[in-house]
Amino acid sequence: TDKIRFKDGRVFERLTAPLVLDGMVIGRVWSFRDISAREKTEEALRISEKRHRLMANLANDVIWTMSPQGVVTYVSPSVEAVRGFTPAVLMQQSMQETLTPASQAHDASYIAIGQSSVSGLRDLYSGKNQWDSKANLDSYGKYAALKSKGCTNTDVLTKTNNVEDFIGGKAAMIIDGTWDTQKFTDAMKTNVAAFVPPFSDKPIKGVVEFAGQGLAMTNYSKNQAAASKFLEFMTTDAAAKILDGVGLIPNITGSSTTNPVNQQMLDFAAKQSFVRYPMLDNVLQGDVVDAGNKIIPAILGGKTKVADGLKQMAQVWKALPAAKRGASYN
Repeated sequence: TDKIRFKDGRVFERLTAPLVLDGMVIGRVWSFRDISAREKTEEALRISEKRHRLMANLANDVIWTMSPQGVVTYVSPSVEAVRGFTPAVLMQQSMQETLTPASQAHDASYIAIGQSSVSGLRDLYSGKNQWDSKANLDSYGKYAALKSKGCTNTDVLTKTNNVEDFIGGKAAMIIDGTWDTQKFTDAMKTNVAAFVPPFSDKPIKGVVEFAGQGLAMTNYSKNQAAASKFLEFMTTDAAAKILDGVGLIPNITGSSTTNPVNQQMLDFAAKQSFVRYPMLDNVLQGDVVDAGNKIIPAILGGKTKVADGLKQMAQVWKALPAAKRGASYN
């Protein structure tokens, strides 16, 4: 089989086979098929793919694609600047290694403050509370049981959209978390609410705050006057109203929201005297945070046993330089 390309742009596919009679080749049969339309379609697809790949390669945001089986098939080069890994390395990582760490950092934060309030964060930093301590084994055992007891979906490590699961009354959770509260309240009305994660046998009178996207002005900005006015505006009631309008929680003391679930989260601190805590990954050593980003989701997903995962975390802490294992943050 080969192709014949004409000057007028048409393309024919040519097939040939020997003509056999009584076991003897007496000639050859040729057949031709006009495949011009197919060729144009395939060429258009090639050009489109090339164009989109070029856009992805030049983009600052990380663009990635995944097969229905959960296999990463493409990662844009910009990932190296964001995460420090080349696309080739990222494509070899498992799902729990590539997920955003925000949610498991939230979970680990609640586990820590559930054990010993504010000192829970400091004790993990200093080593007073080792990662593989009895208290942590017990707390993370409850954490892992969310999946093993059917309190969450079996595809917790790969699921990225579970609104339909919630609406259908199924156990549902996504390890990456979600900020799109409005999506759930629109779909479920008053049948959805906020709660403090059940990682402690006693009530946790604390709420972990996610640092979110920081707003700042660089000292080398060429538009400092405009930037300063924008930052000032972001502290106003008008800005809070805009943030609330898109389903976000304004980060202004005393502000409120129109979304009932968002307001419930604010009321934990404002009306129930909950102490506000930072996320654990903002106060622990960088090496420990990096290890936790991989190990903690694997514990929840049932890919790593609780004892094995926490032992690995303890080993990472013990490998830190002595200067980074003291009682003072360094």
